[in-house]
Amino acid sequence: MAIFLNVSNDLTVLSGKLTDALRNRKADVFQPQWLVTQTEGMNAWLKQRIATGLGIAANIHFCKPTDIISRLHLMLIGPGKTLMEKEIMRWHIYSILAEEGFRKAHPEIAAYYEGNDIRQIALADQMTDLFDQYQVYRDDRILAWNTSLDLGDPDITWQSRIWRRMKELLGDEFIDRTQLSAEIIRRIKDPQVQEQIRRKMP
Repeated sequence: MAIFLNVSNDLTVLSGKLTDALRNRKADVFQPQWLVTQTEGMNAWLKQRIATGLGIAANIHFCKPTDIISRLHLMLIGPGKTLMEKEIMRWHIYSILAEEGFRKAHPEIAAYYEGNDIRQIALADQMTDLFDQYQVYRDDRILAWNTSLDLGDPDITWQSRIWRRMKELLGDEFIDRTQLSAEIIRRIKDPQVQEQIRRKMP
């Protein structure tokens, strides 16, 4: 198994390489092809480019990186644990900000939104986006918080308190991306699992 990386600063060149790869594939026409992109706009543009190049763009599944991870999650781990989605985090963070224990422990943060629901939900939105980014780009921080380690940075102590409290409220039925990634990586080392993924998601 190899990875071939095509690099260009021109998207039309890259879409041409993709179209050529799809044209030359030796897979069954009824076998879906999986393409991972970042946006719906890119999906629509690529569908048009592929259809122009091949005459048709069919049986192509466009998805985002998180969609692929979710699919692997269901395939390898099963439906037992639910991934912590942003909407779930947002409302839990909102309620944590209202807790007396948090307000007393971090009065300087609470002073920003005290008595103002709009500011409280805005801060919950910002924290949701930040935690979502941490799970992707600062997984070391999330792993430390999951094991209750203090990172020694007083500027983010309040963030770790919100994260830990949120995990406590959600319980064991929810899993964050760092935990999910670790579990997928552990399972994907098994050759039988690799073959299963190749068959279901070429």
